[in-house]
Amino acid sequence: MLDLALVAERLDKLVDRRGGPNACWPWMASTTPGGYGKVWIDGRCYATHRLAYLLDHGTIDEDLLVLHGRTCTTRRCCNPRHLRQGTHRENTNDMHALGRGVYGEKHHTGKRRPYTQVTEVRARAKAGESQASISRSLGIPPITVSRYINNKRRTHGA
Repeated sequence: MLDLALVAERLDKLVDRRGGPNACWPWMASTTPGGYGKVWIDGRCYATHRLAYLLDHGTIDEDLLVLHGRTCTTRRCCNPRHLRQGTHRENTNDMHALGRGVYGEKHHTGKRRPYTQVTEVRARAKAGESQASISRSLGIPPITVSRYINNKRRTHGA
């Protein structure tokens, strides 16, 4: 069982609340590679925003995530007023609404097949060129050409 007094002590020391009750309260210590605050308690690593939510609300539904929503400017925020429980889908929708999703050339597949190539494939197909011809000239598999044309791949950014 997690010692909530110890959690409160750790958060009190390392959360910056100087901005006031409505500001983001950033975690001022170590973070995950994704930028979320983290703290080790009794040999286990916890996300600090989840602990802040737990302290304020008393419980977290095991089927839900603790979301920063659309109010926070940092993933390190531990202000319970900025946090809410939600589903994975809600979290993804928030990410897209804030422009935090990875699209285009920044996406790992965009490095392999640039979005400019997708645009070219679609334009050439629209002009009447065969998929086989496009595939040969660009050196990409015919199935990839078909998927680009039929919006089965690369629906964002192209």
